[in-house]
Amino acid sequence: SSGSAMVYGFTLPAEKNAFWTIRGGRDSNINPEIRGKLWLQSQSGRLLRLQIEPLHLPPQFIIAAAKTVTDYDDVSLGDAGVFLLPTSSETSACIRRRDFNTNLVCVHNAMSFHNCRKFAPKARILGEPDSH
Repeated sequence: SSGSAMVYGFTLPAEKNAFWTIRGGRDSNINPEIRGKLWLQSQSGRLLRLQIEPLHLPPQFIIAAAKTVTDYDDVSLGDAGVFLLPTSSETSACIRRRDFNTNLVCVHNAMSFHNCRKFAPKARILGEPDSH
C-alpha cells in the first residue's frame, strides 16, 4: 500500500483477552497476555498490518514463543464491492520438545491469500405442479 503509515503498539492483559486462544494440546488452551502492533494508513486509518505475540507463557506450556503478522488490503469481489481482507500472513512458533535433548523446535508458516471471489449461487424454487 502506498503512503505513510502510523504504527500503534498495544498490550492486552490475559484477563481481557477473549481474542486469541492458543491451543497447546490436550485440554491445554490459554488466552495469554498479548503484545501487538497495528499499522494504519495515515490518511484513512485503514488497517494495513496486525502483529500479535503472546507474553508470559507458562514454562510447562508446550509453546514457548509465537508471533503472527497479517497484512491487509482492499480486495475487489466483483459486483459485491471492495472489502478489507487479509492478503498474507506469517506465523512463527517455538515448541518445547520433551522427548529429545533439543530444547526448542521452531517452525514458520507463510500464507498468501489471492484470487478471492464472491460466492453467488443461482437458484430457482419450483412449486408443486398443478394436479388438475
